[in-house]
Amino acid sequence: MIAGGLAIPLESRLPQGAGILSTLPTASLAGLATAIVPWLLTGGQLALHHPFDLATFATQCTGSDTVIVPGVLAAALVEAGHLRDELGVRRVIGIWRAPERLFRTTPWQHSALALTDVQVFGEIGLLAARRDSSGLPAAIKFGPVPAPFDDPGALIVAQLRRTETGTLALAGPMVPRTAFPAGAERARLPTLKLLADGFTDTGYACRPDSMIVTGPPPGLMGVGGYRFLPRDLEAAVDGIDRAATLAALPDAPAGHRLAGAAGDRRQVAYELMRLGVNPLIAGAFHADGPAADDR
Repeated sequence: MIAGGLAIPLESRLPQGAGILSTLPTASLAGLATAIVPWLLTGGQLALHHPFDLATFATQCTGSDTVIVPGVLAAALVEAGHLRDELGVRRVIGIWRAPERLFRTTPWQHSALALTDVQVFGEIGLLAARRDSSGLPAAIKFGPVPAPFDDPGALIVAQLRRTETGTLALAGPMVPRTAFPAGAERARLPTLKLLADGFTDTGYACRPDSMIVTGPPPGLMGVGGYRFLPRDLEAAVDGIDRAATLAALPDAPAGHRLAGAAGDRRQVAYELMRLGVNPLIAGAFHADGPAADDR
């Protein structure tokens, strides 16, 4: 956690006493390493914002020089006037839970605000890189990753390599070396793929010439910081109403969002909650939420 959190203030050049505003839940590596650890290291002020209330967000920006938002929304928030240097904001940290989307973005054109991209690979690790004057995402090389990444003599926070199957593997102080809890690797749920050389396979496809992610891990669906197996979603719903359907719809900030359709959506949501399934699954069937057949 400390290794992942160190990369953020070092790469983003956070000053001592920085005012940090984060829109990420502090329930994952991404939320803890990008907000909680930098706040403790810099000794400044931390504001947490559960998205999204515009008036509250504007008030919190006034006392924050560093704002953490989903990377896909960073440019749109600036262009809409919600992030600007007149409020005291000096730097933006964009979080990419779907790192394959990073290199599809347009160049950053807001010179008054420094942007740092943070690619998040589930709970395995993260990579932070500040954009230069070109506005393009930085191309991180395979091998040791220093923080700041363009300083070869700086602190090494991770090691990168490409596996024989074309996926990105991470190693280093922020990368877990064993599955949790003990014995998890023998269960049917997804678990860490630990390689013989000490690296951990993220499952993300990447290019052979540079660390550019081109695709997500197969067989997993991400909703924000949560990952699901599609077959488990189907099994949970089929056990209650075989006529009900659950779809994963594209969603810019979260990657996907779940939407359910059923004859009685409220009853299906109630039964799912009673069984203790993930609230995101039950929430997909709330009567006032989106339906799978909404267009």
